[in-house]
This record gives sequence, C-alpha cells and structure tokens, in this order.
Amino acid sequence: MSENRDDEQRQRQIDFIVESLARLTATVERVAEAQEGHEQRILRFERSYVAISDLLARHDVQLEAVTNDGNATNAAVSNLIVTVDRLGVIVERYITARGNGSNGTGGGV
Repeated sequence: MSENRDDEQRQRQIDFIVESLARLTATVERVAEAQEGHEQRILRFERSYVAISDLLARHDVQLEAVTNDGNATNAAVSNLIVTVDRLGVIVERYITARGNGSNGTGGGV
C-alpha cells in the first residue's frame, strides 16, 4: 500500500509539473505575441520618425531658399529706394531749374 501511495504521489507531482509546463508555455507564447506586436509598433514609429525627419529636412531647405529669396528681395528694394531717391534729387533739381524759366540745363528757354 505504501508503494501505491508513493505511485499516486509521484503521479500527482508529474501531473503538477505537466500542468505547470503547460501554463508556462502558454505564458511564453502570450509574451512572444505581445513582444511581436511591440516590435511592429516600434518599426512603425521608426518609419514615421524617419518620414518626419525627412520632411523637416526638406522644410529646412525650403525655408533657407525662402529666406535667401527674401534677402535678395530686400536688397533689390533697397537698391530701388536708392535709385528713386536719386531720381527724386534729379527731378527736384529740374523743377528748381525750371522755376527760373530754364529747361533744366542751367540756360534760358
């Protein structure tokens, strides 16, 4: 009878070990599936990050081009202002010279 009892106890231990291994295997499978899902999300995040980084780099280039164009426009406007100021001086001299009846050349009409 002692031998029968030992066999039953061994069988219970074996059953416990088998059940524990089954639970452990199921847990490992769930963890592996969850990890695969996390890896997929990480890959999507990495692709998004690279895409956003590329967009920002392109926008930096575009912003630099717009800034350069703006600087060129400012320089052109400054040159135009100088030219208009010079023209104003010429027109003023002409009008002043005409005030005395001349044609602006300093001589009479």
